[in-house]
Amino acid sequence: MNGHRQPFDEILAAVQTYAGYLFPEEGGALYLLNAARDEVVRGSQWGALISDVASFHPEDCWALRRGGTYPTSQASQGIACPHAACCGPRGSAFVCQPLIAHNNLLGLLYREAASASPFSAGANQLATMLAEQVSLAIANLELREQLRKQAIRDPLTGLYNRRFLDDALSRETARSTRDGKPLALAIVDIDHFKKINDTHGHEAGDAVLRGLGKILRETIRKTDIVGRFGGEEFLLLLPGASLGVAERRLHELLDAVRAMNVALPSGTLNGITASIGLAAMPLHVATGDALVAAADAALYQAKGQGRNRLVVTEKRAVPAVAPAA
Repeated sequence: MNGHRQPFDEILAAVQTYAGYLFPEEGGALYLLNAARDEVVRGSQWGALISDVASFHPEDCWALRRGGTYPTSQASQGIACPHAACCGPRGSAFVCQPLIAHNNLLGLLYREAASASPFSAGANQLATMLAEQVSLAIANLELREQLRKQAIRDPLTGLYNRRFLDDALSRETARSTRDGKPLALAIVDIDHFKKINDTHGHEAGDAVLRGLGKILRETIRKTDIVGRFGGEEFLLLLPGASLGVAERRLHELLDAVRAMNVALPSGTLNGITASIGLAAMPLHVATGDALVAAADAALYQAKGQGRNRLVVTEKRAVPAVAPAA
């Protein structure tokens, strides 16, 4: 995630650098709305600020509430934004300019001067141009990130999609072969999923898929990779996990699925179970190409044995035979 945050950090650093040159007699800060849109967080700052506020609620800023620059006149300076409460007739002058692009509120450009004298028309014009350019840059980055997520995420569960999983599988199996570290792969399948859809409707089926997706997100390590493999099947990659560790964690996952309670308009759906097939390299297979097939065969056995269980593949990797001298 840090790699995708870098362009935003570059924008913030640029604003901090150039705003100091554009407004040498002022202090200021650039604030961005968080993902929940319930907090404005300072991203960069220049000069000395009297109202040194790291974050605040959007309702604490008249500019964000009104969707336009505030104060609008020298007279309105007396009604300061709560986040600029130290400013006013006997303090410093301040101005808040919302960052807006494509009718979407993104954040705030905040400026203040050491005295209560009004800002110059030239400084205000530069600030307006800066706010417009920064707004467009942030909006473009957010759109790019949104498109990236749509390309690799399953829209129903929020987990990775099959396209991303295929790339991750190639990458992780190659890394396992190169570094000699274990790689466990599990395929998780919701039991009797067709019956859930037929009995309770497809909305219930979607709710179960979302519920399992939530469980998977909450139980995986940062190094694990999980995604929707297709239909009601999910694939879980556990780099560096031994077979024993993988088995223990997958049994915990089965317990979490059994404890699921899915809220439906008609009541609560419970009694949900899953079947899991597990394989690991290099213990069971020597190459990445055979890893999915081995886990899938184990999943088939789990279903044949009555479902609601974990089965480890019976395959074992065949060691390479040295050529005869």
